[in-house]
Amino acid sequence: MADPGARDIVAYPTILDGDVTNNGPTTDDKCHVLYFVCHAGSGTVTLDGLTIKGGYSESGGTGAGVHLSGFTLVVRDCTFKENQAAGPGGGLYCLGNWGTHLTIERCVFERNIGTMGGGLY
Repeated sequence: MADPGARDIVAYPTILDGDVTNNGPTTDDKCHVLYFVCHAGSGTVTLDGLTIKGGYSESGGTGAGVHLSGFTLVVRDCTFKENQAAGPGGGLYCLGNWGTHLTIERCVFERNIGTMGGGLY
């Protein structure tokens, strides 16, 4: 099995980009980059070494970069940048119900926009 500690996420980034039109986060993109919803609270997801950028959610939408509800999410060594939500949590939105748990380790939030918690709500 490969050692994840041996990778170089700066030299070889993995970028998940919601900016499908390549003109910045605008209304023509209308997407969350990642969207996790589970009403049973039984799932666990780990995001490790990713750049999540260019997400856009409109009309009170939340979590343009990542929207989380009902999962356990571990986010490690990730960068959230240039995500824009018309509601809270431009970079990452965590709805604390149905067994939702969030752990964040060594992450960077930069230039995210939201009505509350531009980077994280």
